[in-house]
Amino acid sequence: EYYKSLKPDYEGVGEVIANCKFCQTEEMLEYYKSLKPSYNDVGWLIINCKFCQTAEMLEYYKSLKPDYEGVGEVIAYCKFCQTEEMRKYRDSLKEKK
Repeated sequence: EYYKSLKPDYEGVGEVIANCKFCQTEEMLEYYKSLKPSYNDVGWLIINCKFCQTAEMLEYYKSLKPDYEGVGEVIAYCKFCQTEEMRKYRDSLKEKK
C-alpha cells in the first residue's frame, strides 16, 4: 500500500513485479493493469517474469492489440510463448498489415 501511495508509473511497477518475489501477487498485477501499460511493457513483463507467464497475462497482452513485431519479440524471447497458438496469432497480424 505504501508503494502504491507513491503513485509509481506502470514501468516502475512492472520492474518491481519482475524483480521482487514479494510483489509477485495478483493484487500487484491488477494494480499494474489499472495503470494502463502499453503492450510493449506488458510484453517485457511476460518475457522477464515467470510469474507473469500465464494464459491470463497472454490474453491481457493480446487485448492491447500488439503489432506483428511486438508479438514476434515475445515469441522469440519467451519460451512460454513459443506455442503454435501464439505463432498463429502473430501470423494473423501480418495478414492485417
